[in-house]
Amino acid sequence: MKITYINHSGFLVETKDCYYIFDYYKGELPTLDKSKGVVELCSHFHPDHFNPKIFEILNNMDMKYQAVIVLSAQKIRLILWAISTMFIPYDV
Repeated sequence: MKITYINHSGFLVETKDCYYIFDYYKGELPTLDKSKGVVELCSHFHPDHFNPKIFEILNNMDMKYQAVIVLSAQKIRLILWAISTMFIPYDV
């Protein structure tokens, strides 16, 4: 697993098969592997934690992305734990 700080509250988490982008606000993304999917996660809809420009960026990079999920801090911790153990529960 590789974690990259993007800007402000934004992070990119790269696993073997997927990228997870948390709370994108602004900043440059590194070059992404097009064979991996992207999941965009947003903890809440404040402008400094969600910027819809991320979809334009991902489209320009020709990346396939899955969803935007608004999460509580507890769910974010659960997802980070699941990613770190490579176990993704279905009820998140």
